[in-house]
Amino acid sequence: MDGLDGTLTSAVQFWGGVLGYLDQGGTFVFRQKDVGAGHWEMTDISVQMNGKALFLKTSAVREKEIHSDFRQLPETTTLKQAANFLEANDGAREAGY
Repeated sequence: MDGLDGTLTSAVQFWGGVLGYLDQGGTFVFRQKDVGAGHWEMTDISVQMNGKALFLKTSAVREKEIHSDFRQLPETTTLKQAANFLEANDGAREAGY
């Protein structure tokens, strides 16, 4: 199995609704992928839910994350080299590369 999709078919109440609730119809998607050498990573997360937590007003959660372009570094890579690699690639990603 590489993922999980779901829809709330009924409302979900926490401690009878006192601590909060999630409305019926909320959806979620989770996907994972083997990114090399049998190492699995979450690649897609999407959550769309409405509800209420504790005494806060009703709120909506809309979250979507996509992770891609996984690369394996040589086993001899130090933590400092890995940090430098990540910093350099974050800058390239922000510039649209």
